[in-house]
Amino acid sequence: MINSNPSDFSYDVFDRQLKNFISMSHVLIDGWDDSTTTEMNCDINSLCIKAARLCYMADIDMSIQREDLNQHRQEQNLFYHNLFNQLICKFVPFMKAVIDKVKGGQPIQGHSSPLFPFSLSKVLPNISEILQEEGMSVSNLETMQKDVEIVEKMLDKNGRAKFPGVRPDERLMLLLQNFALLCYLLQHFTKVSKLHQTEITPEEASRLFTKDILLYTESMEGREELERFRTSLEFDYDGEVLTEIQLKEVRRKIRDNIPVSLQTAFMKYANQTNLLVNEILNMGISTEDYTLLVEGMAKWQTLKAMEYEQTHEVECIPVLHNVIFRNMVSGSKVNLIYVREVISRMLPLITRKNHWFCVWCVLKHRNLLAVLGHEAFAMQMQHHDWFPNLESFKTFSGATLNDYNGYLSQTDFLAWKEKDYEEYLSFHNAPKQSKGLLQKFKTLCLQMDAAFSAR
Repeated sequence: MINSNPSDFSYDVFDRQLKNFISMSHVLIDGWDDSTTTEMNCDINSLCIKAARLCYMADIDMSIQREDLNQHRQEQNLFYHNLFNQLICKFVPFMKAVIDKVKGGQPIQGHSSPLFPFSLSKVLPNISEILQEEGMSVSNLETMQKDVEIVEKMLDKNGRAKFPGVRPDERLMLLLQNFALLCYLLQHFTKVSKLHQTEITPEEASRLFTKDILLYTESMEGREELERFRTSLEFDYDGEVLTEIQLKEVRRKIRDNIPVSLQTAFMKYANQTNLLVNEILNMGISTEDYTLLVEGMAKWQTLKAMEYEQTHEVECIPVLHNVIFRNMVSGSKVNLIYVREVISRMLPLITRKNHWFCVWCVLKHRNLLAVLGHEAFAMQMQHHDWFPNLESFKTFSGATLNDYNGYLSQTDFLAWKEKDYEEYLSFHNAPKQSKGLLQKFKTLCLQMDAAFSAR
């Protein structure tokens, strides 16, 4: 499976495709006995393609929801769980009826039906009056007529593609494949519907809260809002550099944009995100209020960073080549020298090229990676500013790590579970992964993560 970037994933597209797929599935079942063979071929193939795409997107949805601290998809999860449950209940007797007919010697094929003989170039003149009434000009009609005639002549000359023949046994296999993918989607929504029931540790809550703030800061919406915020400060203070006292005054005003129910927790723990997030987790806040809190925290940390830069001007100058690490986390500058030192402590644990995947997992867990691409990670780790003199068995490329994309790359290593991983392997083609790999990698990740606390 490709290591999809969740930023490329759209819930608008996911929801729209889910609804279209469910609607088309009902159309297939309801119109089965009325379909021609060609319609069956097209409809079943189309549904299988859509289902496979949705299952791929469902894997990304799962990885996002596992790390969704506020579980904002709860309502949609239950909604789709019910729809797929209803569809499965309808699909099972439908499949049974189809299979019974096959067992009785009746092949899966549709009716033979005459089709309307259609030639667009001949039809257009007959509907020109209707098109003109709808606002199309005569000149546009004439241009369209000429273009259509040119295309039809080209197709007549070069030949037209025909839908390939599909045998009755292939239609049965496609139906069974579609049923299996339907079950996968039902299982997906069953699992994500239960995610909010899983108790989250304070450490994990703090990590996810920090991640949400960082992702907001790096998003298009967040960048624009923070740019507006900084520009407003320049405007309000006539372009002067704010003093430490002024920065603190501005920070206090952020409270006014925090929901009233969260203001007490915000005022107590704005500088201690771990305590703040565990305070608000017990409140059952809405998605809207959580979003406002994240926005407020991003502004708070932006001001902290501005204050830090003013008092540590020399330290703010980058000293190492960097294209993958974040510059700021929780309002504090990331010390790349320290990060390099920590990774150097991990190096003795690397005895195979693929162990760099565990290094990547640990850095991702620590919210240090702004760029998750494996190739960029490999290039930076072997850059002359980092670790250019690795032994040959430790040199690696992005392709080395791509072999472990999927469940292992999309799930935080502390949340890896044997049962989920084995289920993933049963559905996905992952030749370089096996059941025993998870425990080996998890043990290595834990050992490497300890390097952050070593002295």
